[in-house]
Amino acid sequence: MSLPFGSVPGYLPGSTSLVEQLDRPVLLILRDSRHILGVLRSFDQFCNVLIEQSKERRFCWTNENGKHPVYTDVEEGATVIKGDQIVIMGEVDNLEAESMGVGGKLKKVPLKEFNRIMERVDEGEEKKRGKCWDFDTDLNN
Repeated sequence: MSLPFGSVPGYLPGSTSLVEQLDRPVLLILRDSRHILGVLRSFDQFCNVLIEQSKERRFCWTNENGKHPVYTDVEEGATVIKGDQIVIMGEVDNLEAESMGVGGKLKKVPLKEFNRIMERVDEGEEKKRGKCWDFDTDLNN
C-alpha cells in the first residue's frame, strides 16, 4: 500500500505521530515542572525534540498583598529536549498567554520584577518555617 506524497495517515504509531505538529507552536511540560513554549522543528524515534524560538514560562502563584498571580518568559532560542524528560506536549494557537485562556488571571511581568517577587516569597516561607532544617547536617548530629 502506498500513500500519495505529502499525505499523513490519521494514525502513526510512536513518535512518528509528531509529524503533524512540525512547524507549529507547542507547549511542553517537563519532568522538572518547567513549561517550555516554542515551535517544534524536528524530532527523532526517541521523542527527542528540537524547539525553536523557545522560552521557559515561569509562574508565581502567590497572592501576596492582593496582587494577581504573575508569570514571565525567559527567552532560550533553539533548545533540544530529551524525550524522556517530556511529560506532556500539546499544540497551542500561538505562544502568548492570552491565547491559552490565562490572560485575565495572570499578569505578565519582566524577569527582574519576577525575580524580586520570588525572593520575597522565599523570604516569607523561611520566616513561616522558622529554622530551616538542613538534611545533611541535622542527620549527622
